[in-house]
Amino acid sequence: MSTPPKDTLWSRLTGGGTSRRPQYRPSPRPGSSKRPSQAAERTQLATVRGDAAPPPTGQRPVPPATSDSPRYQRGEVLADLYEVEERLGFGGMGEVWKVKHREWGISLAMKEIRPDLVSDDIARQAFVREAETWIKLPMHPNIVTAYYVRELDGMLRLFCEFVEGENLAQRLARAGKLDVRTALDLAIQCLDALSHAHRSGLAHRDIKPANVLLGRDGTVKLTDFGLAKGAESEELHAGGGRQLMESVFTTRGGTPAHMSPEQSRRQGGADVEVGMASDLWSFAVMYYELLTGGRPGYGSAAATFVKQYLREHARNQPPPRAVVKPVWWCLQERVDKRPAPDRLATDLRKRYVKVVREPYRRAVPEAIEAGPDELNNQALSLLDLGREEEARRKWKEALIQDGNHLPSRLNLALADLPSSTAPARARAKVWWLGVQLGRSPSDAISTEPVVCRPGGDGGSRTGRGGVVEVSTEDFLDAMGLAKIRESVTEMVIVPPGEFLMGSTDADKDARSNEQPQRTVYLDAYAMDVHAVTVAQYKAFCEATGKSMPSTPSWGWQEDHPVANVSWNDATAYCQWAGKRLPTEAEWEKAARGTDGRIFPWGNAWNGKAAHCDYRHKCEWSGKTAPVGSHSEGVSPYGCQDMIGNVWEWCADWYDGNYYEKAPKENPRGPESGTMRVLRGGCGSTSTSTGCAAPTAATSTPTTGPAAGVFVAPKTLITSLAP
Repeated sequence: MSTPPKDTLWSRLTGGGTSRRPQYRPSPRPGSSKRPSQAAERTQLATVRGDAAPPPTGQRPVPPATSDSPRYQRGEVLADLYEVEERLGFGGMGEVWKVKHREWGISLAMKEIRPDLVSDDIARQAFVREAETWIKLPMHPNIVTAYYVRELDGMLRLFCEFVEGENLAQRLARAGKLDVRTALDLAIQCLDALSHAHRSGLAHRDIKPANVLLGRDGTVKLTDFGLAKGAESEELHAGGGRQLMESVFTTRGGTPAHMSPEQSRRQGGADVEVGMASDLWSFAVMYYELLTGGRPGYGSAAATFVKQYLREHARNQPPPRAVVKPVWWCLQERVDKRPAPDRLATDLRKRYVKVVREPYRRAVPEAIEAGPDELNNQALSLLDLGREEEARRKWKEALIQDGNHLPSRLNLALADLPSSTAPARARAKVWWLGVQLGRSPSDAISTEPVVCRPGGDGGSRTGRGGVVEVSTEDFLDAMGLAKIRESVTEMVIVPPGEFLMGSTDADKDARSNEQPQRTVYLDAYAMDVHAVTVAQYKAFCEATGKSMPSTPSWGWQEDHPVANVSWNDATAYCQWAGKRLPTEAEWEKAARGTDGRIFPWGNAWNGKAAHCDYRHKCEWSGKTAPVGSHSEGVSPYGCQDMIGNVWEWCADWYDGNYYEKAPKENPRGPESGTMRVLRGGCGSTSTSTGCAAPTAATSTPTTGPAAGVFVAPKTLITSLAP
């Protein structure tokens, strides 16, 4: 059977897999020849060998580590994305693989349950607990980052930061002990990591050299939170005992040589709390090992040993007593007597300056705040771990930081898809977001979630950069709705997506009620190409017995837009036609597209593009014009006469301050009001009525060439989907 290479991440995580590094026996007490008792000898022997007490009756036996044939072969690709490079190691319940992300071009450490234990409920629960603990831990420069969890081929996998270098156990095996400068530096960094974990409410409970990774620049990375315990977490157990649950990736219940007395008693089945102070004991054993190359003993005898060591150690003999003394502070039987890691780190920084006689150059590190990319990955992990509500909160937190964070928006839309009451509409939103993230229109409906690249430059947030225009044809083909074009006459389809709504100060004609400009997302919908004509409205009146509005001075002409229609009558026409009035946001997007232009044709006024008296620069005949008379004024989506000719009703109540408080997704206008919104201006308009200018009017008919009707179906995806 093959043996994993010594210098692997797994050996750094577990102390060498099946190979055993040299063990450091407790140093004899200086000047003492007293022989320990037989019980103490047996305890020390078990400590040196790394043996643990047998599990209590009823507990599931832990499968031994094995070096059987690897599950994957080098070069094998998982989920069309992760290329296997090598097996880094294995443990009693899990395996670790080095994989390369084929799109990102970076290496990751992939952890998974051993194949023969995939169906083991206890193993899966242990994995879920370990992964959840690690994923939720806020990031810190001295802690290995768990990037995300994914369920691939029915198996949960944890993807972590891959650290090039060695672990502290390997360094000790090679060097025996470390010089004071290096030992203090590494100890301070370990304490910084512990301080962060403890502030986050987490006790590590398996501090040992093998769980301390050393980067090539000397940076410490604390790893493996398999035995970590939060302040309110429950421990898993197979039987009725209170012993620590085995980690999927680390030694069962902690490493005996570094266990605190309370952790040892709990491992034996005692009902004893193992809290954060236990980490300080384990740290002290490790720190002593760095300084001397040996361990101070086991349990309460260790404190006595270190105290005598300090008393009898020659003043001029290395290591200095000043750097060994903190070991004794941590090896106190009473947990409340052990120092907090942040205070101890501060003390060691001072001792470094005093003993090494130079400033300690590493600043106290701060936690790394999770940005939208990291929050998205955490949310996706929690979803795969069965924590759906927590996942949604993480995505919403990401969107609070960046409202246009596309991965979070897409993944949240995917999470909503199974329970959506309008599945076609929800699929359309997923499709559009997928296109924005760079997926081709033909496969953007894929339900594969988006994972953000660790340490990315933010490119994942905007996809191709800015808002990507999508064609009506691509949208209809992707949604299986190509036949809609035949069933919807004289209408244009506006695909789902974002657009810029409102005006900026750059538009000198802008009014306060059309500011501020903001990005708004709308679902897909269809809009009539032109305003309702006199002929169309007459058909409605004949079918319903309703009277035509008051006749304008130029009379009724069949191909002109109908005028003098009230909001109530406009709504009645829409209901008769199986449609509805557009919202103000829908009207504006259909008029201006996505780029925030002032007019349907661009930002400069074109007198030939609209039928109105704007600034008295246009030909105004004193009456309406036939619909579609101004081809130069067609909007990006194909709507005609959006500016001038007749005012056009919208469904919204009017509120001059609504833009400041409107939602950024499918705004429907205020819930109540006294006036409705009109858009687009009419022929006699002489001031700016660009795409972003709402105007209020009462719901009664107005005189002159005003109050024409512009209509849209209810929602393309719900009313016209097959």
